[in-house]
Amino acid sequence: MIKTLFMKDLIINNEKIRFVINGLIATSIHFLVLYLCVDFLMVAYYGISNLIGAIFGTVYSFLGNKFYVFKDSNSNIFVQSSKFIGLYTCMAINHGAFLYYWSDIFNYNYMLGFLLITTLNTVLSFLVNKYKIFT
Repeated sequence: MIKTLFMKDLIINNEKIRFVINGLIATSIHFLVLYLCVDFLMVAYYGISNLIGAIFGTVYSFLGNKFYVFKDSNSNIFVQSSKFIGLYTCMAINHGAFLYYWSDIFNYNYMLGFLLITTLNTVLSFLVNKYKIFT
């Protein structure tokens, strides 16, 4: 009983754990929408399907960060959303450029590269969200 209460309190009050939970849900939404677009809506292009999924995942990520992860933030939602979009645009460019050089230029394994840049972007995202966007 005490251990269960401790774990519940740890999850509810730990910003980093909430950030990871929010990110996993946002990534799942992104993938689910991508899957639905490709396999059920028969969208002809994977890139378009992925973009639609990314939009849904990013919107969820913003709302989750605003109201769940960094819930004590009192800043204007329009200012926060514009900063968030800027951050995620930079991270997408960073992700694409890194994978281009890692896999296409240097011929390293793309899965390892994906894992490395996603880890770096996750840390970057947490820090910028915490100290610059949801302050």
